[in-house]
Amino acid sequence: MADNSLKHKKILIIELDNLGDAVMASFLPRVLKQLYPGSYIAVLLKEYTRDVFAHNPQVDELILFNPSWSRDQLKKEATWAQYRQMIGKIKAGGFKLAVIVNADWRKALMAKLARIPERVGANKKKAGYFLTKKVAFKEDFKKHAVEYNLDLMRSLGYKEEKVELEVFIDDDTRSWAHDVLDKNNFGPDDMLIGIHPGAGHPARIWPAGNFINLINELTKEKYVKVMVVGYHGDQVIKEIKDKLNKYKVIVLWDVSVLQMAALFQRCACVIAQDSGPMHLAVAVGTRVAAIFGPSNPLQFGPYGEGHTVIREEISCSPCGSDPECHKLSCLSNLTVAKVLKVVQTLVK
Repeated sequence: MADNSLKHKKILIIELDNLGDAVMASFLPRVLKQLYPGSYIAVLLKEYTRDVFAHNPQVDELILFNPSWSRDQLKKEATWAQYRQMIGKIKAGGFKLAVIVNADWRKALMAKLARIPERVGANKKKAGYFLTKKVAFKEDFKKHAVEYNLDLMRSLGYKEEKVELEVFIDDDTRSWAHDVLDKNNFGPDDMLIGIHPGAGHPARIWPAGNFINLINELTKEKYVKVMVVGYHGDQVIKEIKDKLNKYKVIVLWDVSVLQMAALFQRCACVIAQDSGPMHLAVAVGTRVAAIFGPSNPLQFGPYGEGHTVIREEISCSPCGSDPECHKLSCLSNLTVAKVLKVVQTLVK
């Protein structure tokens, strides 16, 4: 059972990682409110990932911080003076419990220096030195990353075996997505298929030519339109955008995380790779066709039912999320026909 002494107390979730990690922790506020009714939930997270929790009705406060140890989409990193200021701010907040996602010693130390009396996290990356509740951690290549977050909740008394990822979209953003699709001639009879062709590491990206051929095949169907969405710096979008049927393909650059979520929610299916947007599509309830090459789908694939992982079974895959591999047969051998067949099955 949860410690009832924390009822109506202040709880801080420390989630200072990238988009996919934030989405895979998106269920934590809801579970913590169940465990500690009436509690005040704050989330310490990066500016880039704020949209994951921005409209969550269980979250009372967002605290934004861009640590120097984690690559950031906005290329912002805190100075030492900002570290001191942030620790002082957290200390002044009077938090009684810190839940540290993807624990390492730096996050755990911040919680300790902020004098949070109960600090819960996985006992890894030297975090145990600064935790009061050390959750046993053993690397398991068949265990999904969401399950490690569930372990934190189980250590506090949560009994459920499964959870659902969740990202909440405000009415203004939902209306924005509707207007964008309307301006791009997306009609009520059209089927929209979303594609996010980028990823955090170039070794996870299916070749641009394959995406072009896939899109051309998908748009042969009369009522199918394809939306390619990503960030302004996504090189793969630059490679494919000028080679597409512009009437049947919507290309959107530089959208926010929440805008992307709203667009994905309008899709019959989203095609993505091992990336944060893949998990974002899962969180808004859209089926995902996930293309995987070097990284492990059992750990980082789409979480839950109704999704499909597409990959080539070769002896050296999976080998890691950020490999130093120039051949990448795991992706180059994956055919357009194979991906197309999966997508057609998902949207039937």
